[in-house]
Amino acid sequence: MDAAKASRTALVAAFFRAHHHKHDHPKIFDDPFAELLLPDVESIGDGLLARAARDTPEILSSSPDRQGALSRLLRHLAAPASVLARARYAEDRLLEAIHRGVAQYVLVGAGFETFAVRRPDLKDQLHVFEIDHPATQLLKQQALSRAGIALPSNLHFIAADLESVTVADALRESPFNPDVPTVFSWQGVVMYLTLSAVRETLRSIRSVSAPRSLLLLSYLDGDAFRVEKAPARIRQMLEAARALGEPGVTGFDLPGLQAELAAARFDLIENVDFEEQERRYFSGRADGYHATKHVNFACATPSDV
Repeated sequence: MDAAKASRTALVAAFFRAHHHKHDHPKIFDDPFAELLLPDVESIGDGLLARAARDTPEILSSSPDRQGALSRLLRHLAAPASVLARARYAEDRLLEAIHRGVAQYVLVGAGFETFAVRRPDLKDQLHVFEIDHPATQLLKQQALSRAGIALPSNLHFIAADLESVTVADALRESPFNPDVPTVFSWQGVVMYLTLSAVRETLRSIRSVSAPRSLLLLSYLDGDAFRVEKAPARIRQMLEAARALGEPGVTGFDLPGLQAELAAARFDLIENVDFEEQERRYFSGRADGYHATKHVNFACATPSDV
């Protein structure tokens, strides 16, 4: 990612959430604040449509207007459904954990997530720490200010380039307490990191994980990076990320992920694959949204070793 610019993939993910809030029913995940964070909603939609007109014109051919074409496109692409489902999964798990005493929520590579402003009812129960690149955080804070959204007292921004600063070191510059059970959410990031960077991040998170903490992460399986096995939708998703300057490079098969977690002293307690996502979040929908093959969600907890 260009050090001077906010993450483009994070902006596009926020666009997917904003569009879903305005145009889709029922909701897989509802984010009424996402659109307020986008500097130019129209240009993101135009860019997606222009790419589709070049690469998959058949998706747009039966749509009579721009909005219809955009809705049809987002239900066809791999990324929008996975963005919505991973957000739903993470927050469902978080709310369960709060009932069991978790009092801190760390978003690693937070992007344009809006949990803290969407859930003011939790401000006395949960401290929220958002770690991300300074450029991304600056754009987000400017957008919140422009929209007149007051920052809740339990929200802590931590500007850090995680390519040069570890999660643990970043958190040490904040009110984060490593002795308090915490949910760490690492969504939509693993695929963009080298294997060595993934391993370093896992070790760093584990070093500040109190007992009863959880690590939630989304990842692509290895087949997503094998041309002969990945469906066109996945290949197009990876190519779109590459075009934005954020290429995907790392995937895990389940045994490999378990081994990496174990090496960092985490126990895998749940892996939610394509079929389970379809059952939980997309069953009965008639609008064309379906879970995305090769995208998986995992939940791990610190091991006793």
